[in-house]
Amino acid sequence: MFKRITALVVCAAMIMTFAACADTTYSIQIGDRKINPGVYILCQFDAIEEMRAVFTEEHPGVDITLDSFKFDDYTLEGISVADWIKKRALELTVELLVIEEVFNEKGLFFTIEEETRIQSEAEYMWDLDIWAMFGGYAGQTWGELYGKSGIGKESYIYYHTTQSKYEKVFDSIYGEGGSNPVPEAEWQEIWVKDYARVRILEIDITDGFGGVIPEGELNELAALGKEYAARLNSGESFGSVREAYWEYINPHVHDEFCDHDDHGHVHDENCNHDEVLGAEEHLDEFDEHDGHVHDEDDEFDEHDDEHSDNGEHVHGDDCNHDDFYEADDVYDRFVAREGSNYDEGFVNHIFSMGYGNAEFYETEHMYYVVVRLDNLENEDHFENYRKRIVFDLKFDEFSENNKALARAKLNTDIIVNDAAVKRYDPKKLF
Repeated sequence: MFKRITALVVCAAMIMTFAACADTTYSIQIGDRKINPGVYILCQFDAIEEMRAVFTEEHPGVDITLDSFKFDDYTLEGISVADWIKKRALELTVELLVIEEVFNEKGLFFTIEEETRIQSEAEYMWDLDIWAMFGGYAGQTWGELYGKSGIGKESYIYYHTTQSKYEKVFDSIYGEGGSNPVPEAEWQEIWVKDYARVRILEIDITDGFGGVIPEGELNELAALGKEYAARLNSGESFGSVREAYWEYINPHVHDEFCDHDDHGHVHDENCNHDEVLGAEEHLDEFDEHDGHVHDEDDEFDEHDDEHSDNGEHVHGDDCNHDDFYEADDVYDRFVAREGSNYDEGFVNHIFSMGYGNAEFYETEHMYYVVVRLDNLENEDHFENYRKRIVFDLKFDEFSENNKALARAKLNTDIIVNDAAVKRYDPKKLF
């Protein structure tokens, strides 16, 4: 018995020793270069998002958000869900190396201003509360969340910087003056056909708890929305109508117009309109990107650095309301025919509208006052959104090319650290 116990102790000690010796300080290696496991874990997050879409197609009706969902109960493309995520995460990690390689081969670089912006964006996102972008507060930053998952700040900054390189490489191929630019006529046709230039006033009809307000209040808001549409059609400016709505939901804002922002926060006494009334609106739909393009590094926002943090026009310190109302083009946004966050019926209605006439539209949780305008009236819009349209046109092609290059490297040049892959199991992130 004593010998048997001794043998078990020795075996246990050996197992612990081998485990301790396993180097999990890198995920993959190419030549002498090793990539931090934090980068691989970030790519696991991306792989999980891709998995959701693929899984829904292969297993319709299965809710993967339920606590009862188990990875081991399902397969995806012939392998376990966990293995699918690991495989795709490794590919995505190598894709970052592919982008770096092409970035360097093409002689691309960041200006000092771009480097400063990229670093600042990464620092900002790292310290941002995870619910801040949705108007909430969780008491936990992205950095804290990532840290618990094994992702260090250095890995996050590398990952974020490489996303910016991704955009540079893309533009060097398909952009104006690139090696394979999209013909102007091709993207202009899509611009006119599949994107609607609109100004939208949103009237929330929910009670804040997922339900709809009482019928009497609904009728009052519907009448108000129809009144606003009529006022716009009679020639009143969009800015003026928007302020009227804000006065309605917050009667004190008119008396202290220059002292409050969209959310009722007090500005300084200089009355600088850093934010134009618009809390009731979605963010510009073109701030929502797929794949490797992220909101924090948006090349597709039509507004430049002289615009406020919420993407709208900054007005002068003199608080001139006449100028404020005249600049209605700052309220322009573009709704895509496909992939919009708006209700499908509302999107279809927008594309059926003529130009210049305001209409009132009802959905289950929102009333809208909307004006559709001619895309071609403003040439600045046309140029500012060119990058987004080209991106939509060529993203799949670009992504597949990178994926093919990454898979080739995985089969030849890349050494995968199996110990790290095993340690950082995607089941812990899901």
